[in-house]
Amino acid sequence: MAIEHDYFGIIATEPGGGVYWSDNIDVGEQSVSISLSAPDEDDIPADALDLAAAMILALEGFDLRSREAMLSEVDDRTSEVTEYIIQAVEELGSPCRTSWSTSPETATSTSSGR
Repeated sequence: MAIEHDYFGIIATEPGGGVYWSDNIDVGEQSVSISLSAPDEDDIPADALDLAAAMILALEGFDLRSREAMLSEVDDRTSEVTEYIIQAVEELGSPCRTSWSTSPETATSTSSGR
């Protein structure tokens, strides 16, 4: 058998009776893999797929609010977000190091990416 849903489409039942669905979606300019599974098609309540679809559709908003909250903390040098960024840069290094060299005649920039 199979389950049909407006968001997920047709979800086929696997030979053991379980159901599985997966897809990649873009959230905050990144690809996110999402997988849903249940050991038995009969274990899925009628509204469970609607709820799962609503949560997936809300991910973009969650991501945006999280990013905005993090950015609002960056100005505070004692915030946990700033401490995390400083620690990550110390451990991993800066993803793009730029050094500027200026002299009265010229100004040059060199950059190296990681």
